[in-house]
Amino acid sequence: MPTATLRTSRPRPVLGIAPLLVAAWFVTSCAQPDKQPGAGQVLQEALSPRPSPPAPPAPTTTVTTTVTPTTSPTAVLTTPSAAGTPPPGGEAEGRGVGGIGGIGGGEAAATVRLVADGTAQIQSAILSFVDDFVLRLSFEIDRVDAELPSRSGRVAAKKLRYTVAQASTLIATSENPRVALLDLAAMLTIQRTLVDRLLGPESFGESTGAISGVMADGEIRIRELASRTFTAEQLLELDAMVGRWLADNPGRLYAAFVRLDDFIA
Repeated sequence: MPTATLRTSRPRPVLGIAPLLVAAWFVTSCAQPDKQPGAGQVLQEALSPRPSPPAPPAPTTTVTTTVTPTTSPTAVLTTPSAAGTPPPGGEAEGRGVGGIGGIGGGEAAATVRLVADGTAQIQSAILSFVDDFVLRLSFEIDRVDAELPSRSGRVAAKKLRYTVAQASTLIATSENPRVALLDLAAMLTIQRTLVDRLLGPESFGESTGAISGVMADGEIRIRELASRTFTAEQLLELDAMVGRWLADNPGRLYAAFVRLDDFIA
């Protein structure tokens, strides 16, 4: 009598998550960040965003539950804590972080990264500098304007005041404070040079030194701020690019809206 053979299929081995983590690490380590087009080699680090530190983990609570079946006497469940989350069907009230004042988990984490990277401190210093510089420059230009005999000179003084003030404010409130430092340093150096070289002698006469002096003082102060963030080599490269721009634009009178991207090769 023939006998029947019963074949049983063996369970397939489970690879688990370890190989996936290794593959993910390999892909990440091989990836290279894209360089921004037109950026100089030394200043590339300044124009590239810094990696943000990870957000702090959400607090957790551990709940221990006893299970009666004989297969497993005890099971441990880990669930996120409900602290800081709005009640069901509505939003959290009040002001602050973690759903308070409209700042949720994502925005709170972004705020933590902003402070940890030093970006907030840089922008605060830039805003303070611009507030003071624009006020002093406006005061000096208004004084010179009242003494200028020609209408063309007074128009040139007002144009210089308004363009530098507006450009400085736009730079100070831009998204990347580190790039804003370079933009301000380049703009002040270029515009002060144009005042000394052509605009001042044509429009302000003997009062050129008063206006140029305020701009030169602002140039020194913003360079001191930039030296806290950038290396001497990076600032030397910035000086070289500013020099090339001035050589290529000998007839310009105003350059408040010139930006780093306009003359980085």
